[in-house]
Amino acid sequence: MEEKNIEKIVIHYDNGEENTIHKGFMCDIKEDTESGEATLDFTMCHISGRNLEMIVMGCLQLGERLGMFDGRKEKPE
Repeated sequence: MEEKNIEKIVIHYDNGEENTIHKGFMCDIKEDTESGEATLDFTMCHISGRNLEMIVMGCLQLGERLGMFDGRKEKPE
């Protein structure tokens, strides 16, 4: 199957507004309620190389800030 190039990602808000992302990514989480496992499906728009590294590092920093790596649930501000 041929891969399609993504032009943009559009987010529609419940108040009628929308936001267009021209460079970024989305993650669709598909959970299996029986097994408790999840599959993450990443959709990337104009992302490569250094951008992908920034996304991964940013997610790790978010996890650290939320206390996910040291047994705490949330880091105090």
